[in-house]
Amino acid sequence: MDRSNLWGSLSMAESILAKDARTKTIKILIDALKKKDCLLVDYADPVWLLRSSCPLISVSLVENLIKVLQNVIFVKCDGCIQYTSNVACLIPEFFTKCESLSTDLRPGLLISQASRCLSYKSVVWRKLPALQQTIRTAFEQRMNHRENYVDGSYSCCGETSRDSVCEKSEMSEKIRYLNLSCQTGISWFPDCDMVTPTAPKFKCLF
Repeated sequence: MDRSNLWGSLSMAESILAKDARTKTIKILIDALKKKDCLLVDYADPVWLLRSSCPLISVSLVENLIKVLQNVIFVKCDGCIQYTSNVACLIPEFFTKCESLSTDLRPGLLISQASRCLSYKSVVWRKLPALQQTIRTAFEQRMNHRENYVDGSYSCCGETSRDSVCEKSEMSEKIRYLNLSCQTGISWFPDCDMVTPTAPKFKCLF
């Protein structure tokens, strides 16, 4: 079925907004890599997403998200038309959102689209949340700063880059506990339901 008529090119103003959002989102993802010891995990599998209360994101997944965003083509669509792997479909509301990392704003929406390009579809596997949404939520809520950017920095951690994640975020606390569990032999996993059918072996970061 030819769906090209359901897609539309971005206007010049929309293209500028989309490219700026891409730049900021890539900066956020690169910052996550810089802080990988306290925010990411090292799995053989690209990502092992646990239930929404404790998602874990791997280094390789973040690297792949960056690669996708660097090469993705932006199109405007009114609905959920998502059939081409290298195309990010931007709904009209995208262009009215703010550019900071927070719930339902531009960086998170682009992370969701990049996740979809990597085949983490917006579908429910068993009784668990959609993979796209889980990846997006990990950045928007679990790695995000707890305080606002004021006078050139985030007071929660002292980070001076506006487009960044927080090394003292909720995710860092989970990773710290996970590594402690790994070192002491205390099992952390029984309380978490796996999304992937088989769990890759966890590799301690410390």
